[in-house]
Amino acid sequence: MQHILTTHNFLTKGLTGLFDLLLSLGKSIQFSRQCSANVDLVRYFRIEYPNMSDAEILSELNRRTLGEFK
Repeated sequence: MQHILTTHNFLTKGLTGLFDLLLSLGKSIQFSRQCSANVDLVRYFRIEYPNMSDAEILSELNRRTLGEFK
């Protein structure tokens, strides 16, 4: 009986680890796609933030994106 419980425990840990890996991979893909989309959004935000450069706007967008994914 002890062997079955030990095997079940290892299997559960392995599946949990795999599930966590897939979730983090999905979040990473979402984050990278959003950062890529932010590059395209910079030109629309130039009008709202005329005193900021494109790099500053992109940095701000990516900082906020990172805050949402934490």
